[in-house]
Amino acid sequence: YSLQEIRQVLLILTVGLVTAILLATLYLSRELALPIEQLSDYALQIRQRYSSDRAPKNFKVKELNHLAEALDNMVDRLEERAEELESAWQEAQAANQLKSDFLATTSHELRTPLNAIIGCVRLIQDGCCDDREEELEFLQQADDAAIHLLKIINDLLDIAKIEAGKVELNLQPIQIKELCRQCMKMVQPGAEMKRLKLNMEVDQRIDSVLVDERRVRQMVINLLSNAVKFTPEGGQVKLAIGLGFGQQLEQDTRPDRSPINPNTPYLRVAVQDSGIGIPEDRWHLLFRPFQQVDSSLTRKHEGTGLGLALTKRLAELHGGTLSFTSTIGQGSTFRIWLPLLEPSTDLLPSIDTLELLPTTSRVSDLEIDRLSIPNS
Repeated sequence: YSLQEIRQVLLILTVGLVTAILLATLYLSRELALPIEQLSDYALQIRQRYSSDRAPKNFKVKELNHLAEALDNMVDRLEERAEELESAWQEAQAANQLKSDFLATTSHELRTPLNAIIGCVRLIQDGCCDDREEELEFLQQADDAAIHLLKIINDLLDIAKIEAGKVELNLQPIQIKELCRQCMKMVQPGAEMKRLKLNMEVDQRIDSVLVDERRVRQMVINLLSNAVKFTPEGGQVKLAIGLGFGQQLEQDTRPDRSPINPNTPYLRVAVQDSGIGIPEDRWHLLFRPFQQVDSSLTRKHEGTGLGLALTKRLAELHGGTLSFTSTIGQGSTFRIWLPLLEPSTDLLPSIDTLELLPTTSRVSDLEIDRLSIPNS
């Protein structure tokens, strides 16, 4: 080939190569640059948080479709994470508000008996009493306030120990009827002040049960105190001790819905009142520590909001639970269910025989109505 021919061939090849490069550039700008620009705009919209659309897809280059799918997955995870963070923030805010309400309520509850103690002591100290009888009256008021203050402090310590898992039960056989009779005596003064009718029903076959006496006493007193507190003057409070089975417990309203063996025998201690009742939309607050159905400091009924939460935790430590029923204007019934450890055969009648006979006797002097049930 001559030099001229070689130059012509090189020129043709150069022009062809440049043309191919230009065509490839045009193709890539349409098939790559434009999709990449669309995906970039979509990513910017995500950053600015005003786009709810999905990433553009159906590109001719499959790698770009994979990239768009990855962007969508990332957005989904970001939205889930944002929802989790929002929920956690709201829970933190609620917990902070609950803490503030509890501190305000508790400080109010602690100051009330402290002020009573200080007031009574100063009246005696300043010689404001006319005689010894009046001094003794003020001393009794101070003593009552001190006992109330001690109960509040004990409740605070107990709930903290339970939450930390540091409470151990001391299981001993006890006479449950005698324990409940003593609990009734403890709430009798408050009931008499409100002219409440106190009743007690007992299944005569229940004698000795294996429980932690101190903790069961604490549970029963908590429920009785609440019943007396929330029952208007002239109302009624009833304590019923009987036997129950898991089948009956499953039908009750309880804060947890853990599986129940229908054949498990339980000691059932029920406290029924004719009080104000609890709105159904507030039931979920009943067993939360430090929370009350009415948490305002101006509420009619005082308290720290620990009683039911503590009772539930103590029942669960025994392997039992706490259930309730409530109707506005008619009252509430709270039931402690404690599984019978090492039950004797004579305490296991059929369920049909477990219903207690009605009582109309008034226990103003705490004479217990012992109602026997015929053996099956």
